[in-house]
Amino acid sequence: MAGLNKVVYKLAAAVALAAGLTGCANTLTTNVSNFNQWPNNAQGATYTIAPAPESSSWSELERKTYEGYVAQRLQQQGLRPAAQAAAARMVVDMQVQSRRENIRVTTPTYVPAPYYGPWGWRYDDYWCDDGWMARRVGSMCLVERTTVQAVDVHQLQVRIRDRSQKGAGAEAPAVFESKAEYVGQAPLSSVMSYLVASVFDQFPGKNGEVHRVQFDTDTGLIKKR
Repeated sequence: MAGLNKVVYKLAAAVALAAGLTGCANTLTTNVSNFNQWPNNAQGATYTIAPAPESSSWSELERKTYEGYVAQRLQQQGLRPAAQAAAARMVVDMQVQSRRENIRVTTPTYVPAPYYGPWGWRYDDYWCDDGWMARRVGSMCLVERTTVQAVDVHQLQVRIRDRSQKGAGAEAPAVFESKAEYVGQAPLSSVMSYLVASVFDQFPGKNGEVHRVQFDTDTGLIKKR
């Protein structure tokens, strides 16, 4: 019985690890990096969102939708949309990169264990990792199987420049830069709102911080840390 309990415990631990790496069905995870020198007098400042680059493949409505996500977060931080873009203090631009990658995913699996019977060795394609008796339950072994899965990688970078700090002939300096990345199996349109929320999580954040944000997709809210 002690041996069985040991195997069950190892299986539970392995499953928990796999769940943490791949995410639960109602959880969406992003990784975020943050760099900022946010000015103390920015409350109430006006902003404008720079046009998407010509290389962008977004349609007009798609671009406006994504800009709306960013505008909502900016206004939650006390910034105001400028009546005229040229008069805005803060200039906001966002860049998105999407690609498809193959990654290796390891999951715990029960497979037949080798044993010696009347007809010789059976199931000799599998061996238990810790010795064929250590992780064996009956005629089964707990092993780790590695498979290759295709995933979507979406990265959103938001940068804010402060024109009030611009010197003569110089470009307005960046006062906020944040990048959020999602890796999973979902199109950009379904995760963009989460990426924007991640970029502005705990705004302006700690300079140089890298952290993970988990969302409850049933509510759209960030889970308790």
